[in-house]
Amino acid sequence: MISLSFLLIVCGAHFLADFGFQSRWMAQNKSSQLNALALHILEYTTVLGILTVVGCAIVNSCPLSLPALFLWVVANGLAHFVVDYFSSRASKAAWGAGKENLFWIIIGADQLVHQICLFGLLVLLGG
Repeated sequence: MISLSFLLIVCGAHFLADFGFQSRWMAQNKSSQLNALALHILEYTTVLGILTVVGCAIVNSCPLSLPALFLWVVANGLAHFVVDYFSSRASKAAWGAGKENLFWIIIGADQLVHQICLFGLLVLLGG
């Protein structure tokens, strides 16, 4: 059973990893430079993993074994790469075309897909 504490840990870890640790350079260049996207994914995956493990230790609750949690973190890093590869390009095109409403819809859809990946992979791995 997945606890509310774990769900909050995952949401907070994702938020900090995706926004708090992403530099302006990464955000502005991940749509056109693979190295910027790769660096964002590296920091995202590292921060997600560390914060999730620390959070599980603090609340003394994790729905996955340590090996399964490691696999979950890596799988989410890979999923995050695929999602951001496409969403960053789409949002850049929308912004460049002056379609601000579409830009924000794409950003929201990006976050929705990230949440589906985070929790879908958790369920697939037995959480």
